[in-house]
Amino acid sequence: MFRKSIPLKWCAGVLLLLLLASVRLNAQEALRASMAGDLAAASRKQAQNTVGYYNLMWGPVTLRASSGLSEQYSDHPQNAADSKADFITRPSANIQLNWPVTEYNTLNLSLDGGYSLYAQDSALDQFFFNPGSGLSFDFYVGSWVIDLHDRLTMTENSYNNPTAHGYQGTTTVQNDGGVSGMWDLNKLVVNVGYDHVNYMNLGQSGANQPDSSTENVSLNAGLRVNSAIIVGPEVGGSLVTYNQTDNALNSNGTQWSAGAFSSFQVSEHLSLRLDGGFSDYTPENTKTNLNQNMTGLYFQLSVSHLINEHVSYTVSAGRSMDFSYNGLYDRLFFSFTPNWLIVRNFSFSTPLSWEQDTRSGVSYSQWSAGFSVGHPLTKKLSASLSYQWIDETSNQAAYTYTGNIAGLNFTYQF
Repeated sequence: MFRKSIPLKWCAGVLLLLLLASVRLNAQEALRASMAGDLAAASRKQAQNTVGYYNLMWGPVTLRASSGLSEQYSDHPQNAADSKADFITRPSANIQLNWPVTEYNTLNLSLDGGYSLYAQDSALDQFFFNPGSGLSFDFYVGSWVIDLHDRLTMTENSYNNPTAHGYQGTTTVQNDGGVSGMWDLNKLVVNVGYDHVNYMNLGQSGANQPDSSTENVSLNAGLRVNSAIIVGPEVGGSLVTYNQTDNALNSNGTQWSAGAFSSFQVSEHLSLRLDGGFSDYTPENTKTNLNQNMTGLYFQLSVSHLINEHVSYTVSAGRSMDFSYNGLYDRLFFSFTPNWLIVRNFSFSTPLSWEQDTRSGVSYSQWSAGFSVGHPLTKKLSASLSYQWIDETSNQAAYTYTGNIAGLNFTYQF
């Protein structure tokens, strides 16, 4: 749906912000929280300017609604060497709402979640909310674009966070509430943000992992050198707080990061993004070897390339020191995601990724590879088949495993 009443400079500003922010897909906590908001705003803007994206209307409110059903098999649902295979049924629903409250104020709601039913171990049954679920309100103050937001993620797939080992609880919740502001000066775009993030465990009580939270502030400024190059500095800071500080494995602490980023639009179909800098984490309690200062360089290279109408890919590689539910970890990572449209009405993807951590209490190295293929069955109903192979090696034998996950998914678009 096109919003003709919104000045074109705001659309350009959001796209520019995406370029300067998207270099931080997996970086320090404050900058990562800010990045999530930038991507969400850009995604909303893209949706609003896509004809036919919203398929329902209720007065001034436009909606996009769909439902889904998936059947999945996992031979290691709890990420441990001795976890038992299970079949999981997941009914789900996806609702995206856009309400232009006034000419320059917009309310957005996105809910993408459902319920997981385990055939063998009903104790694992749970609700889930996928990344992207949340509420936001965008408005303008002079030359500033302000975004108030609250984003929710509830996941059971702990292999997506390898620091959540074995039976530490497969259900984790992350709630991010905050505000971000963008000041668009044409040649220069300044972005500031504050986010409060809660990390909660809803899994097994024996995980011995206290809930935690972070307070995050970030600032970056992108200078448009020319139509193809954007460069600038970025800084961020975080305060990490645990609900229980008597656990010797955890400690409150502070983290800050400072560096620079650059974005290169090499051609219409090829873009490169590079950033790097220095990060420091200082815990309040250094009584154990697990709670020590972590300092070092972070860097990331991202590539997005549309080779032709049939083949595209993205690449991301680098190093970051991230805070997750199970604490801070020093992470080397690489991911390669090609997409193939080589058979009429079939879409293929064959992702490959690797990451390694040697600084957390339980270090690991994880490989992941797989494929997915999607096909529309009718105008409104589509199906996809997926498979994922995960191989994790840990310094704890119980957490070393090889997993296989296969799924069949159906989606109905109203």
